Amino acid sequence: MRLANIILAGSLAAAPVYAAELAVPSGTYELKPTHSSLHWQVKHFGISNYTGSFTGLSATLELDAADPENSQLTATVNTASVDTGFPWPEAHDWNAEMAGPEWFNADAFPKAEFTATSLSMTGDNSGEMTGDLTFLGVTKPISMEVSLIGALGERKHADGAVMGFEAMAKFNRSDFGFGMLIPVASDEVTLFINAEFHQIVE
Repeated sequence: MRLANIILAGSLAAAPVYAAELAVPSGTYELKPTHSSLHWQVKHFGISNYTGSFTGLSATLELDAADPENSQLTATVNTASVDTGFPWPEAHDWNAEMAGPEWFNADAFPKAEFTATSLSMTGDNSGEMTGDLTFLGVTKPISMEVSLIGALGERKHADGAVMGFEAMAKFNRSDFGFGMLIPVASDEVTLFINAEFHQIVE
């Protein structure tokens, strides 16, 4: 799939550039969790947006710069790492409840996984990526808007190239059998992804 120009999804700020212009090499790139984030958003009673996040993230990009259609991308989310941002954990541990059997059921389904399958360019450094999302044991295709934000072929005090991206995706959680409290919390979920990938140098 054509991943050379924007590679995948994730990261804010910096100037948009082509990976090819900076001679980003082929190889294995891994997500830097400390410079990446995944936030989810639902509507609350249809009157406001409620946002939470997952902190347990990992992803691997096998980049073939000469033939990007041979590149591979996989990403994994630890479902027990849900963070609701609820301000009174001493009153009720919403993180634990959301990770529990009525919601993300992290004991039975500890991971949500995304595997990219195609990319359609919509601009010089943006595109629509399609892939398979596996969540609660159900696999469905989803699409996301993705943009390359910046790339560095070389870095001080470190080996290998680095790239940053941002992405947004929307899907209905009921498609994955996740209908808890609809419509109090909306069926439609929006994902906001920021990702920084570092080349693995042996």
